[in-house]
Amino acid sequence: ISGSGTAEQDLLSWNAGTSRWNNRTVAAALKGAGTSSILIGDSSSAPATENIVIGQSAGSASMGAGCIAIGTDALDGTSSAVTDCIAIGRGALSAACTQNNTVAIGLNALNAQTTANNNVALGRSAGLAVIDGGNNTFLGNQAGAAITSGTDNTFIGHNCCNSTTTTGFGNTAVGAV
Repeated sequence: ISGSGTAEQDLLSWNAGTSRWNNRTVAAALKGAGTSSILIGDSSSAPATENIVIGQSAGSASMGAGCIAIGTDALDGTSSAVTDCIAIGRGALSAACTQNNTVAIGLNALNAQTTANNNVALGRSAGLAVIDGGNNTFLGNQAGAAITSGTDNTFIGHNCCNSTTTTGFGNTAVGAV
């Protein structure tokens, strides 16, 4: 596709639960339109440059540049202070407000994070309760799920510190705890 402006296409999909056809609009901003963003999904939005937003209610109308949001409600609470973040999974980085360079992959990964930079969470509910802090790594199902604040923490493994550690600096834990 080449050109500039916005392309919209109505799509029909069958909903077996309601036994009816749904009409959805898919929109993509074309290169040269000033945004170079790709938007796919009902109520997805991303006005800044170089964003990719796919999923129902994914992204935010005030999202900053260079973000990728894939999944229902991924990066949906963002502001223009959120740049260069990746959220893949339903509810990933859902409360994001002011942060940069953060990666959240998995259902509700870093779901509560509002003011933090350079965090990485891979796994369902990894870093679930983190509100602030930075340079943290959460790898595994519910790894560090109880952490609310702190920096330079590393939690690796299924349920690793998912209820025992809530704050801290420089913690490292490996394995199911």
